Amino acid sequence: MKIVKSAIIGLMVGSLILMISGLFFVEDEVRMMMIGCLVMTTLIGALSRVYDSNLPLLPAAAIHLFGSYVLFFGTAYLVNLFPFKLGPIISGSLVFLIIFFMIWTGYYFSEKKKIEKMNKNLN
Repeated sequence: MKIVKSAIIGLMVGSLILMISGLFFVEDEVRMMMIGCLVMTTLIGALSRVYDSNLPLLPAAAIHLFGSYVLFFGTAYLVNLFPFKLGPIISGSLVFLIIFFMIWTGYYFSEKKKIEKMNKNLN
């Protein structure tokens, strides 16, 4: 598990370096998409702080999902990521939801495992 965690961190750091350095070497349209992506992912990451509140898991997850969805489509609209017609909106929503729930499920089981380990150490 430590190898996977290290690989994911490396992927994130490498992607961030590529995105920031790439801002200087791309056309304006691509630059706007990259800036939009950086801002969107930063805000989605900040929005995940909702899990640190006293809210139960389901309302916190719903707030995070809704906020992330609004940020995704707001960014997609502002940077013309795809045409805003019914077909692309539906497929974009499906892709977003699949990715969101895959990431959320991974975090859920990771945190559950940590809690079980802490409880085991208390006994």
